[in-house]
Amino acid sequence: MTSEKVVGAHTYRIGRLNAKAQLHIVRRIAPVFADSAPMVLALIRRFQAGEKVQAEAMIEHFGSAANAFKSMSDDDVDYVIDKAMSVVERQMQGGTGWARMTAPNGVMMFQDLTWPETLQIVWLVIQENVLNFFAGAPSA
Repeated sequence: MTSEKVVGAHTYRIGRLNAKAQLHIVRRIAPVFADSAPMVLALIRRFQAGEKVQAEAMIEHFGSAANAFKSMSDDDVDYVIDKAMSVVERQMQGGTGWARMTAPNGVMMFQDLTWPETLQIVWLVIQENVLNFFAGAPSA
């Protein structure tokens, strides 16, 4: 199952992470959301209800989670970005096909990607994969 999303001037195809990768991402990003649990639950509920949840909506309510985010190790941030980008493809110019965002060795294939675009794409992967990880969790 894949979805296509536009970020910046390009269209991206968001693929599926396996359950193990989802779990490892959750482990790494959980401290970021620990202080923002109500906001995270609200975003999950919106996502489950079929609402489009933009990165801006998440950042708007990020507040105290920013401290946890800045405390993430570079290795953890790299892991999340690398795993997320490993399931993303970018539509080639003219719609002639799709190219993986990362080479088999993990190197990013497109150097024109900005950090805000990278964060948006990673958030899309988290929406498609990791938020679904919580879909089976009982609600209060």
